[in-house]
Amino acid sequence: MDTSLLPTTKQHESPTTRINDVTSDVADGFRSVKKHSNKKAKVGDDGMSSVPEADSTMNGVLPPSPNDKGTDPESGQSRSFSNGLIVEDLAKGNPDGRVATTGRKVKVHFTGMLWENGHTFTPSGATFRFCLGDKGVLPGWNIGIEGMRVGDKRRLTIPPLLGYGSEGFGEQIPPNSWLVYDIELVSVHR
Repeated sequence: MDTSLLPTTKQHESPTTRINDVTSDVADGFRSVKKHSNKKAKVGDDGMSSVPEADSTMNGVLPPSPNDKGTDPESGQSRSFSNGLIVEDLAKGNPDGRVATTGRKVKVHFTGMLWENGHTFTPSGATFRFCLGDKGVLPGWNIGIEGMRVGDKRRLTIPPLLGYGSEGFGEQIPPNSWLVYDIELVSVHR
C-alpha cells in the first residue's frame, strides 16, 4: 500500500500551525477544535460544544450538508460541528466494546475519498494503526474517531482546516479539499 496517502500530516508541517487547542468539554466523548483565542467554548442546549467558527466558506469552498451525496438519514445519527466536521454513525459495534479515547492505540479500516467528486484516494479497507490524539494524524481523524467503540463504523466529512488545508497533499488531494473517510474501528489498546 502507498503509505503516502495515510491520514497523517506532512512531515515538515506542524499540525499546530493550523490548530492550536483541542478542548474536551463535550459529554458524548467527541471533541471540538478551536483556533487559539481568548474565547471559552460554550455548551449549547444539545450538549455539543460551541466553538469560534472558522470562515464559513473555507477559502470559497462551501461545506457539504450531512444529507448531501446520498446520505440516508435513517441509517444513523449525524452530527455537525462548528469547525465544519461532520460525523455520521453508520453502524454500531458491540455496546460493551472498548472505546477509543485520547492516548489509546487504535487500529482502523478505512476508505478515503474526495467529497467534491467521490474520487477514492486510498484502497478500500486500508488498515491504519496510530495513537489517538497524535499530532501527526489529521485533526479531523482525532476528533471524529474519539468515542467510537470497537466494531463501530463512521463516516467523517472533514473540512480543509482539519485535513490537508490550503496545500493539499500531492496530486491525489487538491488544495482546500473536503475529505470523506469511511472508518471502522477494529481494535483499541492501551
